[in-house]
Amino acid sequence: MNYDLDYLFTMFGKSDLCLIGYDTISESIKDELLDKLNVLRLGKVNSDFTIKSHLRDLKISCVLNNSPINMSNIIHLDINDIEIESESTDSFLRNKKVHNLIEFIRNKLSICNYKCIITTQTYKSFNKPYTIINYVGGNRILYSSDFAITLQNKSAKIVKSRYDSDNINIDISDLKNFNYICNYEYSK
Repeated sequence: MNYDLDYLFTMFGKSDLCLIGYDTISESIKDELLDKLNVLRLGKVNSDFTIKSHLRDLKISCVLNNSPINMSNIIHLDINDIEIESESTDSFLRNKKVHNLIEFIRNKLSICNYKCIITTQTYKSFNKPYTIINYVGGNRILYSSDFAITLQNKSAKIVKSRYDSDNINIDISDLKNFNYICNYEYSK
């Protein structure tokens, strides 16, 4: 098996829910990856969020701004855009609410035949002799994902795949020159 950019994009196409973890150094790579995938960006999301109304608002905005309507079936949600109304500052409670909202979105997207890519920042915790990569928003998102990667320098490390091996590093240094053509076999 050749683990390259084609493989990476094929896995995104197969998966209903993907997770991309990134650090501040690789944030621009994350943005470039999402641009190649031609995702619909959700923006701010709260407990009143509905998929249909958001998609309708996106289309209306495109018409009013005289810009092309993005017909992608991949929706992008950044964990930082989830607004949780809570008086508590308990991070466990916030992570649980984030997870519940993501599960709600995942269930609604499957009905509408959409896929979702969730992005979140990563941070390192040290547990000698190991360095562990953690996701902002909690690691429960990882369990719900079909496919998950972390971006580090010029590589994408597959940390979870329901379809193939994980713990694989893919060189993405040529991402800027990569031409992605959607394989509609996986978009059904």
